Amino acid sequence: MRETTRWLGTTVIADPSNPGYVYEIELADPLPAALKILDPVQEIARVLNAPLADPTYHHDGDQSFVLGVIDPASNNHLRSASIRTPLPGATPRSANLSEQLETLLRVLRDAEILAVGNIPMTCVVNRHDVW
Repeated sequence: MRETTRWLGTTVIADPSNPGYVYEIELADPLPAALKILDPVQEIARVLNAPLADPTYHHDGDQSFVLGVIDPASNNHLRSASIRTPLPGATPRSANLSEQLETLLRVLRDAEILAVGNIPMTCVVNRHDVW
């Protein structure tokens, strides 16, 4: 998969001659001063409505539906599969996918942590090229 970065209106596509980078870090306990670690799923879920009052991030599809959302390139057929309905003769349709659910699933797939503040260079243990 090629990584694409948008920077100030310009699209840059990473390739072997111009890679993007993923940094592997190890943080001390306690954290360095002025550094805060956030769980991106918790941060997004915190601003969503109460799940029982307004089920905006639930789905009514099969268990494999989530895999279709997380990896649509390989499993799009799971996302668009007709749901099982309790009523015979009901109109076939695919599972409900709200923006909130899609956002949570992509964050869960793509982000491990969010760091707010400066990470000291001494915490960087490896840099991986990606393209």
